[in-house]
Amino acid sequence: MTNHSQHPTTDKLREPLNLYRDHLATVAQQTADSYWEHHMLDRPQASSQPSALGCRVRLKGDSIYIEWYFNRWRKKRGGGYQPLSVHIAKPGRSFAYSLAKLYSHSPQWEHEMIRQAETVFANLRRQNHQLTQIRRSVRALEQLMTELDALMAAMPDS
Repeated sequence: MTNHSQHPTTDKLREPLNLYRDHLATVAQQTADSYWEHHMLDRPQASSQPSALGCRVRLKGDSIYIEWYFNRWRKKRGGGYQPLSVHIAKPGRSFAYSLAKLYSHSPQWEHEMIRQAETVFANLRRQNHQLTQIRRSVRALEQLMTELDALMAAMPDS
């Protein structure tokens, strides 16, 4: 019986999916890096409106996670402060964060950067979702191939 998780046909399907996932992760990280770069350049010096908002890109398994968070500051025992990052949830099954929610954690000078980054991120999340759907289809195909092997093995020899 053939092990379809290592089947050449499905491996050939997975290879371009992995390459495209890596491409999406690269674009997401470049967008996050650009956000941080502009954040540092555009931040008013000694601003009375500091930003607590941040974004990050993580690769976990076959999926990309593009997230926004805000920092709260808590006192350390020895003095000083330590950031505590709090994840911001997307509404429902949406691919995009609410800009109003993101804006509530950021000063006005940062809003355009956030809008631009989140527009790109939402597109990347939609593409990542489509890749996930394709991967599910490939797994279903593998199951069907395994079932076919069992059916063929049970048939009398001709």
